[in-house]
Amino acid sequence: MTQLHRRGIDRPKRCWKTVLERYVLMVLYFSTSGPRWNTQFWNSSDSVCTWNKDYTSVADIAPRGLECDDGILTELELFKNNLVRTIPWELSLLSNLTHIWFHENSLSGSIPSQMSYLSRLESFDASFNSLSGTLPLTFSASITSLRLNRNLLSGMIPSSWGMSMPSVTNLDLRDNTLNGTTPTTFGELTSLETLMLSGNTLTGTVPTELGRIPSLSSLAFYDNMITGSVSETLCTGSLQSIEADCKVECSCCNGCHNHQ
Repeated sequence: MTQLHRRGIDRPKRCWKTVLERYVLMVLYFSTSGPRWNTQFWNSSDSVCTWNKDYTSVADIAPRGLECDDGILTELELFKNNLVRTIPWELSLLSNLTHIWFHENSLSGSIPSQMSYLSRLESFDASFNSLSGTLPLTFSASITSLRLNRNLLSGMIPSSWGMSMPSVTNLDLRDNTLNGTTPTTFGELTSLETLMLSGNTLTGTVPTELGRIPSLSSLAFYDNMITGSVSETLCTGSLQSIEADCKVECSCCNGCHNHQ
């Protein structure tokens, strides 16, 4: 029997999920220089669902913080909050997360490959940071919106994305240093509505396979090294907006950009 029990003092009992949430959030706090955050609402003595209970945000200006559903943490909304350093892989342990919004911070380092373990993740926005390294080979199959624009990401766009993200509707990779060709497997992303690839160093041609996507309405791939022409099959689809470099032959493009 412990000294505490001998004195009649009981240790507090907590659900393992509660302990895990608190642990991961504190890892996030210290991994991203929490004491330097613009808004302080972390309180380790209360339930994580009440850590930002007294914080009122202004829409799209300051972070809302943490959102819970039936007492379970589901959303991390920490945009514009001066997060620095790296995204910890431990976030992948929060299996009920549906939204992670880290945009407009100063995060660096690579995107943890373990993010694909978040089987309920619908939206991941880490745009306007300084993330580097290559793209993870997969994201969650439940992802609908993936925004990684305005970072320092390099390497090729994984062809595996065409098979691993069947629900994605919005994919934004603008203004990175990605190279290689646009995967032909993107033609399998049948839910895709918006594909933004401009401002990289992509080569090759615009895949004709994109014409298979029934819902694709907006496509941008200017400021790359893409050549050739846009197929008429793609032009006669559901696309409402196509922006390309002027050197690319495109009878249905809405915008023509002179690549510098």
